[in-house]
Amino acid sequence: MSTPGTRWEAYASGPRPAGGRRLAAVAIVLAAVGPGAWALAHASGGCSCGPAIPFGRAQPGFHRIPGPPRRALERLPVPVRLAPALGRPAGLYRGDGHTALILFGARSRDGVFRFTAEPRPPGFDARTIRGMASACDPCSDNRLVVLAPGVHGALLAGGTGPTSVTWIENGMRMVVLGPASAFDAPRAIAAARALARANA
Repeated sequence: MSTPGTRWEAYASGPRPAGGRRLAAVAIVLAAVGPGAWALAHASGGCSCGPAIPFGRAQPGFHRIPGPPRRALERLPVPVRLAPALGRPAGLYRGDGHTALILFGARSRDGVFRFTAEPRPPGFDARTIRGMASACDPCSDNRLVVLAPGVHGALLAGGTGPTSVTWIENGMRMVVLGPASAFDAPRAIAAARALARANA
């Protein structure tokens, strides 16, 4: 995990100012989306409580893997499967560490969003997911959702930042995250369910 991710996770476990519950939940999500979230100020998907998150072809901190998705999957740092129902991804990327990122564009079934997967960090467990599912005060939709048999995810939607679902599967922390303007709660849940079931 990069230094910025550690910084956010440290903040999440430390003293919180007013609105800290929202920041703590967002900190965990931002720590999961990879180092690129720290490098780019982008109007789409920006969060007033943290760094902007890119949803375009350029993903700072990640290296785009050339070739068709089936071959690119084999070069990701962690084993993940695609969900055919979502459509062809716009790009597959590998981070400097052990983070995989799959970008879906406007032609995907559920619109523009990022899917990231990385080894589950120490201390990040089912209790963390349950906490995230009730830690977002400004969110209009913050709850635990069933993604696959035995797999639950934390939905954060309707706040000032992007929409996300975070879950644990196969020893990895997985996140779908997209701009709130196009990736609402139903789309986020549908995308997370498709990917969770594909990786079951």
